[in-house]
Amino acid sequence: MYGKNFGNNNNQQSSKRANLNGPSTSQNFNVNQISSTPKYWFEQLQLLPVSFIKEDKVFDTYALIDPGSQFKFLLDAVSDYLELPRKYQSSTTVQYPSVDYEMPLSKIKQPITVCSFNQFDEKFQISTAYSTPNLNVNAANVTELNYVCDAFNELRHIYFPDIAEGKIGALLGVNAFAFTHPTEVIQGTEIRPFGVKTKLGWTLAGEYLKTLGNRSSKSSNKSKVFVYHVCRKSPEQPLDNLIQEFWSIENDGTRKRDNTITEDEKSAIRILESTINHTGERYEIVIPWKVPANLQNNYFSALNQLNSLNKRLSDMYQQTLVTDLDKNYVKPVEMTDPPPEKIWYLPHHPVQSANKPNKVRRVANAASKFKGESLNSNFLTGPDLLNSLIGILVRFREKPIAILADIEGRFMQIGIRNEDQSALRFLWSIDNDVRQFQFTRLIFGATCSPSCAIFVLNRCAEDNVETYPKAQSAIKSFFYMDDYIQSFDSPENANATAFEVKNCLRAGGFRLTKFLSNHQQASVYYSRRPRGAQE
Repeated sequence: MYGKNFGNNNNQQSSKRANLNGPSTSQNFNVNQISSTPKYWFEQLQLLPVSFIKEDKVFDTYALIDPGSQFKFLLDAVSDYLELPRKYQSSTTVQYPSVDYEMPLSKIKQPITVCSFNQFDEKFQISTAYSTPNLNVNAANVTELNYVCDAFNELRHIYFPDIAEGKIGALLGVNAFAFTHPTEVIQGTEIRPFGVKTKLGWTLAGEYLKTLGNRSSKSSNKSKVFVYHVCRKSPEQPLDNLIQEFWSIENDGTRKRDNTITEDEKSAIRILESTINHTGERYEIVIPWKVPANLQNNYFSALNQLNSLNKRLSDMYQQTLVTDLDKNYVKPVEMTDPPPEKIWYLPHHPVQSANKPNKVRRVANAASKFKGESLNSNFLTGPDLLNSLIGILVRFREKPIAILADIEGRFMQIGIRNEDQSALRFLWSIDNDVRQFQFTRLIFGATCSPSCAIFVLNRCAEDNVETYPKAQSAIKSFFYMDDYIQSFDSPENANATAFEVKNCLRAGGFRLTKFLSNHQQASVYYSRRPRGAQE
């Protein structure tokens, strides 16, 4: 329990001391230091005077106690004085009540010792704390806090020492609850605060009117609830945002689409238009790069990730490479080849669906960064060429006969020119030997891939319009990503259009599969057949 005098602790530690006003010495405090007549009533959150300790150094400060917060924070000034080792982390968005705040954080790499101010006989360990330059918390008005305590007999043993003018140097959240939870509570009322005892000492909490004893202020009819939480920004949206999103979905498809494209998007289209080429088997493109592309050789970074991945590789994952080699989706890199102009190694990992436990996909991580750059950050994303899903579904319901189909491995049917393939390399371990491979096709996970794939599909329709006139409209208007969705007024029209779409895409190197229809004649003609069956 705090008394009016903090200087009588027999276990007081003789140390180098500091607070948020600079170096200090241990000092005694007395109730006579308190002003008898404050100028105004001051409302304050739960605060505790504490001492942070490291070896022979002590830092005295106030800590804000907030069991609704998810973090433990120290100010950089505290961490610097105690010489706590830290590791900088990218800024994290935290949320005060209704306000997002970007906080630069450094993770403190060792436990921190804390105790009640000047009470060194009982100490506690803090782990997983962060250091930040600013807590965005107002300083405590120590004089008026003490006047609040002095105004009520049951609270007069609680005292707030004048440490660095009440500046807040720490925030202790719910993960410090082991020593900040209430161990004793002095019941408050509507007009007086609660006294709360923790293992770190006494503090005030609750709600009270701006009226104390016989004294009052002009605003004595007003009250204030103490609320001050710091938390990670939740992915859950506030109710008003959810309502706005609901109505935006309801209005989707009723507003004119903004077809304005940026200069970067125009540049991406110009690159695709000037470099697209049909090899006789499939279309081949140059990746739309930003100029200049800033890629550094990340071989050793990718190698470290591969070594970590090797511990959990399965035979099914190893088989994905064999399959892609058979389909010419990837090729081995000959180490005797001259060094390429652009080189990047894609980290990769297995992805397995719970609905398909016997199938594993290899996903290349084009967003992985090395020295601040990723493969995706060097791509021109290109314009959004995707058809409106609302528009497709509305048109799909206009006519009675439906045809559905799917392009098999859409991205992997589009070739990448040789000069860009070296930027799509990846490492693979075979019999404890690290081998290099590179993609020869458009990869899944690249930010430019969706725009490039739709551009190629539309070019395929345009190049074959004379042979397959029905296919052009169908491909440009009735595909959503790799799904074909169209309705017709007769089975004959459905069969004729689907036939043209299938053969038009085949001319571009794409295979349209998994035909479904709600009409017997259409579904019989385009039923799922074994691969290689004669049509």
